[in-house]
Amino acid sequence: MKSLATAGKSASGCEATLRIALDALLPCEPLLDLAVEFYQQFDSTDLRFMHEVLGGTWDALTTQRADLVVGASGENPGDLAYQTRLIGKIDFAAVVSPAHPLAHQSEPIADDVWCQYRVVAIGDTSRRLEPRAMGVLLGQKTLTVPHLQAKLFAQLKGLGVGYFPRCFVAAEITAGALVEIRLENPRSPEHFYLAWDGRSKGKALTWWVERLDDPDLIVRWAGHQWVRTG
Repeated sequence: MKSLATAGKSASGCEATLRIALDALLPCEPLLDLAVEFYQQFDSTDLRFMHEVLGGTWDALTTQRADLVVGASGENPGDLAYQTRLIGKIDFAAVVSPAHPLAHQSEPIADDVWCQYRVVAIGDTSRRLEPRAMGVLLGQKTLTVPHLQAKLFAQLKGLGVGYFPRCFVAAEITAGALVEIRLENPRSPEHFYLAWDGRSKGKALTWWVERLDDPDLIVRWAGHQWVRTG
């Protein structure tokens, strides 16, 4: 089956359009920095960047909504043709607002206590694969929001508990706008992968894979300033 990239390939071997799906925990700005360099060589290729959540990254690849995924996590959906490269991991912090009841309880907080409070989660964007839920306990009340920025606003307002990439909320924790909670069973670091269909041989895809194939990519991107609005 042809990928979206190869379907529009010109005689030069360069794709007409290349679609790159980025996990929503990662900032898009580093991709835009690379796009400046990319267009110097591939000015005729249209780029389309999109954010996906949890299983939505793999789903975008399997449904051919994306030609390349940056930040796929969890299990490979099983197609042996998919190529993957480890690009790093992210550490998570469990946080609440200073006014939240858990901000004043003795630690570590047990699961049965954490579960009593509403969790703010970002909705999985999978369309065909089974949706995933991370950091949500069975039976826990949930407020689902569309992206990381909305999750931050919700938790600053005290609407629930939840996990964030530690690097994303470091400033809020330092300023006291959020309080980090120590849990008996904290969330493990998440490993992220670069993923693409190995049957695709377009020049644009090859360029991006070469630039992004770095086991320290997430570490470098974590230091990038997320653009915050509102």
